[in-house]
Amino acid sequence: MEGQSWRTTPYDVARGISQGLADNTVVAKVDGEVWDLDRPFEKSSTLQLLKFDDEEAQAVFWHSTAHVLGEAMERCYGGCLCYGPPIENGFYYDMFLQDRQVKRCFFVCVLFYRFYVLMFCYLGFQFRFPSVRKCDEEHCQRETTL
Repeated sequence: MEGQSWRTTPYDVARGISQGLADNTVVAKVDGEVWDLDRPFEKSSTLQLLKFDDEEAQAVFWHSTAHVLGEAMERCYGGCLCYGPPIENGFYYDMFLQDRQVKRCFFVCVLFYRFYVLMFCYLGFQFRFPSVRKCDEEHCQRETTL
């Protein structure tokens, strides 16, 4: 496919093949490097389009989703995020709340609403890596996660 450096994206290529392929592609590999679908090509390149059934695409999806969950937890509860890796079939986050606890019904209703709003409204179906608070053994500090 003909494209233009700094303009054409992997998503454009996928959409040029079929809208279904574009809709089902999680991430691209450009010259063997993991590449966001909306990041333009920089030069003539090889391209792989990875769908969710690919283990590497799953890892990217779970990693990005863990960041969104962490941001939702921080916005909802104001605690310190401690650890939140992607795991084999999903992701999780630990959070320190000092002397407070989160009731299950509150967690389900509020957190998942926030998670939804972040993903679909603010992020426009794309994943960004928000600034989050991480917890260390002595105190919380603000840092940017890339």
